[in-house]
Amino acid sequence: MSDWQTLSSETIYETHWIKVRRDQALNHKGQETTFSVISLQHPSVNVIATNEQGELFIQKNFRYPVGKALWDIPAGGSDGEDAVVAAKRELLEEAGLTSEKWVELGNYYSATGTSNMPGTIFWAQNAHKVTESCDDEEMLSEQQFMPVEEFEKLVQKGHVTDASVLSALYLFKLYREKHNV
Repeated sequence: MSDWQTLSSETIYETHWIKVRRDQALNHKGQETTFSVISLQHPSVNVIATNEQGELFIQKNFRYPVGKALWDIPAGGSDGEDAVVAAKRELLEEAGLTSEKWVELGNYYSATGTSNMPGTIFWAQNAHKVTESCDDEEMLSEQQFMPVEEFEKLVQKGHVTDASVLSALYLFKLYREKHNV
């Protein structure tokens, strides 16, 4: 932490998915401060899936913490697995889709002011349906493939607000521009 020093750390709450801790720290100016930090037990994965026509797979996902369904892409915890293995599992569980061609687009952290929540974003190319059954625990609706330009219009209108989805879309766009795909 460069000039920062952790003086103490106490776990306040812990589940299979997250850990919440309270840290006492000295900042770069030597002042004592308190941080409440939320950490993922395992990094997350996010999947930009496109079909043969280049359309993007999207879905509505009810997110309890914000109390509404948001436009989303397949995502979830890596559960200790290799990131690409977890991404393949999430795409199958949430969408019933699979892909033979995967590209790692990049990494991100969510809400860095209050959390340590790393994630990896993948592109699953030529994704195709292999099963109609999805994980019953998921709160998904309105699953569909949509032209990327139409999804970008949803973003511009403020209908896509999840930071990891916006990060994924941006990394996807940059990759496509760099590689002319």
